[in-house]
Amino acid sequence: MELLVESLSPWLEKLPFDWQDIEPFGQRMDCEKHHVIFRQEEKADAIYIVKKGRVRLFLTSEDGREKALTIIGQNGLLGECGISSSENYLTGAITAAPSTILKYPIRQFEEMLLEDKKKMKQWMELTNLKMNILTKSSLQLSFGPSRRRIIESLLHLALTFGRQDGEKSYIISITFTHQELADLVGTTRVTVVNTLNKLIDEGFLLKKEKYYEIPDIYSLANHSKIP
Repeated sequence: MELLVESLSPWLEKLPFDWQDIEPFGQRMDCEKHHVIFRQEEKADAIYIVKKGRVRLFLTSEDGREKALTIIGQNGLLGECGISSSENYLTGAITAAPSTILKYPIRQFEEMLLEDKKKMKQWMELTNLKMNILTKSSLQLSFGPSRRRIIESLLHLALTFGRQDGEKSYIISITFTHQELADLVGTTRVTVVNTLNKLIDEGFLLKKEKYYEIPDIYSLANHSKIP
């Protein structure tokens, strides 16, 4: 099964991190969808924990175009680059769903990390994970056709958040919008819709209410290698 995963999923949800004992020290923010938490190049003065919901990290080009990098879900960190040498946020962050966020002054959060080796390790693991995703994303955007990138994203979602329903079948147990997928793979919403519909017509994908199912994950993985 590991051979199916050639890159890391840009969906970082249900992360196995524990921040419960420092939650009371954070400022609670209940945010609607599309709430901007911070903008690229703003002064990095706070770190955020996603307690509930989903937040999209993105880059903005000089001409105003946006490129989504990753989706951060429950137990993820936002703005942790400020703990190191960066004085400004390297990306923007906007909620992709109604979310509950905990906000901490950056130096307060840094002190809490220094006092707890487990939390320091969690911060390092998440930072490393994001860096690996960025590296792989750059490679995919440079060389991979959009159809392959979409299929790989479906495989990642199935293996990371899916529920196995038989020997080869997986039901992707989280919902996502066509625009979210388009932003993450660097293509248009129309391309995503057309590709998903074609995969359904070809029998590689099923749509059951609001969830997608991959009837044969091995078949879809092999199909992704076709130019």
